[in-house]
Amino acid sequence: KNPFGTSGPMPPKSGVETTYAIVFTIKNTTNKITRATVTASLPSYVRWLGSHAPAYEELSFNQNSGTFTWDVGDIEAGVGLGGTAPRWVALSIGFNPSTSQIGSQPILIQDVTLTGVDDATGNAVTRKTTPSVTTNLIQISKSSGDALVGADKGFDPTNATVVK
Repeated sequence: KNPFGTSGPMPPKSGVETTYAIVFTIKNTTNKITRATVTASLPSYVRWLGSHAPAYEELSFNQNSGTFTWDVGDIEAGVGLGGTAPRWVALSIGFNPSTSQIGSQPILIQDVTLTGVDDATGNAVTRKTTPSVTTNLIQISKSSGDALVGADKGFDPTNATVVK
């Protein structure tokens, strides 16, 4: 589900930018969540290309800290379950690997965290994905059964490691 298209070499090549879409999805297996936000950080060597989809989702980016904030709002109980669509947003990012990253699978986005309030109990809700999303897009990142960032099932893991 990449609404931006991609450009650049796969696997990523030192000195040449490769673009990616990072897609966040939310499924809610519990009570309605209110005042929900998702935050995530880009390492200094990754840049936001200024696009996100769908356009109606509220997203902001702090250039100084490299942090995204998705103002999700309310997440109804059962979203993404039983045939209902999950909430989602995609970010367009660019990664231009340095020579020091040759042979590695660098982080593309990190510290992905959902926060909000459980509408039924009034308790704070926090879900954080681990591990960070790297150039190995086949990895699955889940937290307590609620997907925040998922794998690209069609990704070939031989395209994950930075080459010369």
